[in-house]
Amino acid sequence: MKKIVLTAAILTFFSVTGNAQIEINVEGQTTDISGTILDIIIDPSSGSIPMTGEYLLDLEIHNNTGINKSWRVTRKEVSVPESWIDIISFGICFPSSTLSNYCTPASAPLVINNGASALVALRFAPELTIDATATYRYYVSDDCSTFEDSVDIRFNYTLGLKTTKLKPTFDIAPNPANDYTVISSNEVDNSNVKIVDVLGNVVYTETISATKKIDLSDFKNGIYFITIETSDSKISNRKLIIRH
Repeated sequence: MKKIVLTAAILTFFSVTGNAQIEINVEGQTTDISGTILDIIIDPSSGSIPMTGEYLLDLEIHNNTGINKSWRVTRKEVSVPESWIDIISFGICFPSSTLSNYCTPASAPLVINNGASALVALRFAPELTIDATATYRYYVSDDCSTFEDSVDIRFNYTLGLKTTKLKPTFDIAPNPANDYTVISSNEVDNSNVKIVDVLGNVVYTETISATKKIDLSDFKNGIYFITIETSDSKISNRKLIIRH
């Protein structure tokens, strides 16, 4: 599962002028996320993490300042697990994971003409085996010191709920039994039922679903053991007493 949530919040950023003439969007969306927190929930079991192990997020930076701009992008690790890796890319890829604060070089600015936009591709490689929360902050600036606008990207990476298959349980009634007993199981799909006497002889076997009434009129008095085995080989046992 991949879920993106825009958190309406006023962020206290150092040295940010809060320029409303810059707009930041997730590619393909129209909501301006500049000055906010973008919450992203990732469940890798849903396929939101490709085989490369990376999560991909593309942002559009819009220049509405009235002049052409050559911007640089600063990435700050607000709270990020040490094992995570990230990359900034706009034509050239900048591996920024070695520094907690990283600014793209002046030799390769993000050039955006007035009224136009440019795509900033962000790549994140989380530690795939550990649940974690990671927050990155991205600033837009001319010189990596006077920040004009920014956005926080906050990831909640979860391995997802693991489905635990229950051990089969069943009821036997009546027990002690006379002419019949009814087996009721929580496993409704093709459970194998086996009845064994005290000498280890299998005296009854059948595949059932949910409930089964078993005729005991030909069984001898005594103690028997009932076993239910599911399709994934989970086994549960009960004792049955027959008294005619």
